[in-house]
Amino acid sequence: MDGATPKAVEAKGSEICVEGLSHGQRYKVAFRSGLPSSVDEPLEANVNLDVYIPDRAAMVRFTGDSFVLPGTARRGIPIVSVNTASANLKLYRIGDRNIASLLTASQFLTQLDGYSAQRIQDENGEMVWQGSIDIATDLNKEVVTSFPVDEALPQRKPGVYVLTAVSATGASNEWDSQATQWFVISDIGLSTYSGTDGLSVFVRSLASAKQIAGIELTLLAKNNEILGTATTDADGRATFDAGLLRGTAAMTPAVITAKSGADDFVFLDLTRAGFDLSDRGVTGRAAPGAIDVLTWTERGIYRAGETVHVSALARDSASVAIEKLPLTFIFMRPDGVEDRRVVSDGGLAGGYALDLPLQPNAMRGTWTVQIFTDPKGTAISEKQFQVDDFVPDRVEFDMASTAKQIEIDTPAPITIDGRFLYGAPAAGLELEGEVGLKPTRESA
Repeated sequence: MDGATPKAVEAKGSEICVEGLSHGQRYKVAFRSGLPSSVDEPLEANVNLDVYIPDRAAMVRFTGDSFVLPGTARRGIPIVSVNTASANLKLYRIGDRNIASLLTASQFLTQLDGYSAQRIQDENGEMVWQGSIDIATDLNKEVVTSFPVDEALPQRKPGVYVLTAVSATGASNEWDSQATQWFVISDIGLSTYSGTDGLSVFVRSLASAKQIAGIELTLLAKNNEILGTATTDADGRATFDAGLLRGTAAMTPAVITAKSGADDFVFLDLTRAGFDLSDRGVTGRAAPGAIDVLTWTERGIYRAGETVHVSALARDSASVAIEKLPLTFIFMRPDGVEDRRVVSDGGLAGGYALDLPLQPNAMRGTWTVQIFTDPKGTAISEKQFQVDDFVPDRVEFDMASTAKQIEIDTPAPITIDGRFLYGAPAAGLELEGEVGLKPTRESA
């Protein structure tokens, strides 16, 4: 390459790719004799070629899919261009009452072609501005130009805006994709949290991060039906009842819109997945329902013939104890057969304590205790424990004696208090030991 080794060469199929070249430049490429081919006919003589790399094609694009512009300060949308002196722009608005249909059609944040843009103008929205923008050129290099939204859109209406751009000097067809930027201008930031109490919406200022009161919120379904409305309180919070979220098919919640005054509008797509941090090891405990029951046993493994002590605490969604709540405890054997069931109405502070005496011939394996408010429904809590024939490898014991000294031919009483390492008494075990005697002092 120009008498020197190129930076990199890659052969793929019938093509040879040479890297490190620049647009608008001429190069002399030499192919040496002996260059192999796929048909076993190596190059017999050197081949010299004059290669011209043409200038980059005229192009315009936007920087990304970030679509919320600040509600304060000067606003501009960056346009990235190459080898073009101007760009033709069209600005469309889709009203707030068409947001739900826009999201369900999966058109939002996509790159439009000429036909899709015309369909927005004819069916879904309106074209609010059309014009061109002059662009400074730097041959074969990307140039960033800011499009002044405030000048093209001095007065805003609720809805989402779509800006398309095509190069004024490049050839384009109606079926070609156009540079597309979706955006709204707002100072409203929305965050949602779903739970058993419904959908909680928190509204903060994007400029100051402070709570905003008095924001009008609307919950829309996929079919554009209004499911509910709410207004944020002094903490910037509003709650939609849980029943509004149980819709199916076309009545599934799709979007939340927020409006402040006549020109500040933003929306949140509920059909997109929320933040999922489970792959970071922070999945946490599953959110409980209206009744939250915590169940535990005093240890996790038992031997046949012992007694399993099961405890439980019943709390509501506010962590307040539920008194006198009848709960059904069902104990399942390892083979899935019900061993027994016990009904308890709870004692003080919503606490439950049950004992399960295991038979000497109890099945070995993993047992499960399930807790029901309705035995015909699903379990609201469960706990597993192990039943097995085992003796721990080590026991812990304390050895003591009341005897101050040992006399020959006189028994010395010794007490041994043994415990398994998991805390249970080490009863019924045989002991073996050795006694070694040695003098502690000798007379001279």
